[in-house]
Amino acid sequence: MQMKTKALPAVIMLCAGFVTCIISLFQHWELFHFTLTLLIVLIVFYLVGAVLRIVLDKAMDYFDEVVVLDDDEDYFEALEREQAMKALLESEGED
Repeated sequence: MQMKTKALPAVIMLCAGFVTCIISLFQHWELFHFTLTLLIVLIVFYLVGAVLRIVLDKAMDYFDEVVVLDDDEDYFEALEREQAMKALLESEGED
């Protein structure tokens, strides 16, 4: 199962922008100071979100390949079971 991480950078960036707006209201920042700070915060947190998205995607790809063994089955039986399940899911997705 694939995690939906496409919107993660945008969500992180918008949350950081919202926090910046709230702080600027309470601190009574001037318009130029607020705009410059907001721009920097949005760029930095978009990059942080993009890196986090890449890390999560790679981690999920790794965990998709992990084979879980039952108590009394060996590795090859578990691998066959996982491949059969994956083929079944893919064939259902095509319908």
